[in-house]
Amino acid sequence: MASSLVHHKGRTEDRISGMPDAVLCHILSFLFTREAVQTSVLSHRWKNVWASVPVLDLDEEEHDTHIYPEDNPDWFAQFVTRVLLFRCSGDIHRFRLFTKGMDDVSLVYAWISTAIRRNVVELDLTVSTLSDPCFEIPKSLFMCSTLVHFKLWLHENIRVMTPTSSNCFPSLKFLHVTVRCPDSDSMEKLFSRLPVLEELIIDGELIYTTAFNLDISAPKLKRLQIELNVRKYGMNFAANDFVCQIFVNVDAPNLEEIDICFDALVSFSLKNAKCLHKANIGFFCVQELKKHDRFLGLADRIRQIFAGICDAKYLTVNTPLLTALDVGHQHLLPMFNNLNYLELQLHTCRSLQSLATVLKISPHLVHLKISRNRKQMYANVDEGELEPGWDKPESVPVCLISHLKTICLWDFQGCPDDMEVAMYLVKHGKALNKNCPISSTCHNHSEWFHMVKMALRSKLQKLRIEDRISGLPDAILCHILSLCTTREAVQTSVLSHRWKNVWSSVPILDLDEQKYHMDYVNRTLPSPLRYVASSFAQFVNGLLSLRSPINIHRFHLKTTMTSDASLIYDWISTAVKHNVVELDLCVETPTEPHFEIPRSLFLCNTLVSLKLLLSQDVSAVTPGATCFPCLKFLHVTVWCPDSGSMEKLFSCCPALEHLILDGQLDDVSAYNINISGPKLKRLQISFIVHKFDTRSSNVVSYDCRIFVSADAPNLEELDIYYDFLVSYSVKDAKYLRKAKIDFLDVDELHNLHCFLGLAGRVRRLFAGIVNVKYLSVSAAILGVLDIRDHHLLSTLNDLKHLELQVQTCYCLQSLPTLLNLSPNLEHLEFENNTKFCADDNEDEFVHGWDAPELVPVCLFSHLKTICLRELKGCPKEMEMAKFLVKHGKALNKVTICTCFCDEKEKKLLPPIATLCLEVSKFPRGSRTCEIDFQTFT
Repeated sequence: MASSLVHHKGRTEDRISGMPDAVLCHILSFLFTREAVQTSVLSHRWKNVWASVPVLDLDEEEHDTHIYPEDNPDWFAQFVTRVLLFRCSGDIHRFRLFTKGMDDVSLVYAWISTAIRRNVVELDLTVSTLSDPCFEIPKSLFMCSTLVHFKLWLHENIRVMTPTSSNCFPSLKFLHVTVRCPDSDSMEKLFSRLPVLEELIIDGELIYTTAFNLDISAPKLKRLQIELNVRKYGMNFAANDFVCQIFVNVDAPNLEEIDICFDALVSFSLKNAKCLHKANIGFFCVQELKKHDRFLGLADRIRQIFAGICDAKYLTVNTPLLTALDVGHQHLLPMFNNLNYLELQLHTCRSLQSLATVLKISPHLVHLKISRNRKQMYANVDEGELEPGWDKPESVPVCLISHLKTICLWDFQGCPDDMEVAMYLVKHGKALNKNCPISSTCHNHSEWFHMVKMALRSKLQKLRIEDRISGLPDAILCHILSLCTTREAVQTSVLSHRWKNVWSSVPILDLDEQKYHMDYVNRTLPSPLRYVASSFAQFVNGLLSLRSPINIHRFHLKTTMTSDASLIYDWISTAVKHNVVELDLCVETPTEPHFEIPRSLFLCNTLVSLKLLLSQDVSAVTPGATCFPCLKFLHVTVWCPDSGSMEKLFSCCPALEHLILDGQLDDVSAYNINISGPKLKRLQISFIVHKFDTRSSNVVSYDCRIFVSADAPNLEELDIYYDFLVSYSVKDAKYLRKAKIDFLDVDELHNLHCFLGLAGRVRRLFAGIVNVKYLSVSAAILGVLDIRDHHLLSTLNDLKHLELQVQTCYCLQSLPTLLNLSPNLEHLEFENNTKFCADDNEDEFVHGWDAPELVPVCLFSHLKTICLRELKGCPKEMEMAKFLVKHGKALNKVTICTCFCDEKEKKLLPPIATLCLEVSKFPRGSRTCEIDFQTFT
């Protein structure tokens, strides 16, 4: 019996959460930032892990539109702002920002500025704005000393104005710029002052009518890739001649690799590339070569690009580029004396004439590869109209006689020209070691290709890989399959005979009807119209009937279309019979009859963890005074449920240790929620009450109808998201160690007169946490009380650590109140989430700091450390900081963090150095007090 319990604990241990923060952050860095933030709901361990991830991937298109309402177009901007606000102060390694259309470009400036202050190393910027004037890349980005990797989308609404200093991007080694019809000014000097750049990629689309003179100057550039396609829509090739207006000049003495996709209206000039090792010259559209005589100076531009790469040792070239030259002028191409490897890409059988030309200008060629490249874009090209055919050269090229050792003919078609070329190369290749036709679609030379096929078959037999995974024990295979959805696990049965029944022993069942529907539509059927609503029910019934009789450890069931309640009852009953340990039940669709949590579930003596959705369509009626005899974790999400389901559900769990209640209630229903747990240690409540009339012009008064009473003598942690229409009462919490009272809807402070009895509810809440040792509280909670009534709050004699979050300067007055209530306080953290307000702002809702007449006791005797986060230097803020430093007789250290994110604030506030100097001159009440400045600029 004891051994089975040990085995059970080992099997359910959460090893991932036990990993160090660095490992967890590395794992989350592979996700979008939205997905990383969502992990905060997994457990208390994961709550703040996302805030330390050094990678931010913010993509507006990636976000699920079902999560964010369509009537809030600024949801993405709000999300990004909050992520940067609540993120820890660590550096940002990689920052990717993709916006579809921003109205307020100042937010984008602020986000980029934040990334620069956090020492960003890799930046990927794709900004599409709807504002006028256009978005201009901030000059601070050009001077960023930590930026190493930069990707930029440069289009007609983006402007790049480089600073006047001699060099930009002092540490940048990789730059990728994608262009779409940008203005010429943004392209002129961007690439000419990059002192340490090693790799540059420029791709995208330009307009024929715009002139560009693009200078690329980088002394350390090693890899260059350019793919510029000139838009030629509406051009009349039959009537007009076209002049090149786009010039790309490259000066890179250390260039090793170059990849150019050639366009007939772009001129490339490569200078001083004596270290060039590898070059790849492609071509955008072969069809343009039908009218190559209409592109004035095209032959000269082709010879110019070949002149720049004549020192290459490895060359890949498309033959249509050479056929744009007259045969009589191909001898004007430069000699490639260093070329050892040549790959020639053919598009038609008649492109072979270029082969003789290239062999003549490559006297030291050692390896030759000729490959076909028949893409759809060339399907309509008339071969006879485009290129001359193969004619063997009058004299044998030097490389064939003395140097060429290997030839690879890839995907030859077997046309007469193909065979003539192959015979010519084999006949005159005096130094050849190997003639290797790798693949072909020709059937006229069966003996030749049969030999190749036999050789490949022999090689595959030698490389046959042993299937080691299938040799693993069933327990390991079941553990692997438990990480998949049950549908995916069942699909593994077709892999082999070994896998046929492995899925039936997996102790975890993940049955999500919504995912099943999407998988069924996207992967199985060509049209969602063929999906049958009963398919999921048939799948689950078949699954449970064919599954082996072992216990079910975790059972996740989410129904979105199943309306037959009897089916759901049967599935839950099966899980209970198989001794389910963890159950996640979500019934989203109304059923017939009305779905009620089965009583057998309340009496299940193996259930340890339960997640449940209670709504208008799902109710829970407890069968007696005691339920869930072994339940330790309960998470209930509510959506306007009936009051009967909430009355006694949380007062009959004798072994419960962790309870989470969240969701939405309405302001017309009455609830009396009693939470009674003799072993309850952690309690989290986050109720949001819909207040339909608070934003109307009519004055509405609200009575509180939602009462939450908690009687938990062993409660250690309490986390409440406060709502003005919920009354909280915590009794007998003598062992309370940590409490967090959060409040985010500051706008409701304007309507305090609407909430009757609110002050009494706030005092009642604080009376229940008098024994807390660590308190995190939103100052807005105390803002609902009249300052004259602050003394009515209960004294927190055991409080050692206080974290105060301030949303408005008005809430600063809450600080002396809390200090007076905490006579034994040792550590104070003050987080300022306000906007900067000048001294002449007369808004009574904004201001509110007045030094107390009597210095709080804790400042005299106990307070050792103070941390002031996001200090902006407002007059009231500075008065508060000065008061704390002056009267802190026991202070050892004061940490002041400043972070100016808003452009408006930068103009209003003094320089950071001036602010730090002013703080350092504050009179200090303690001789041992040290002031530590942490500034993010």
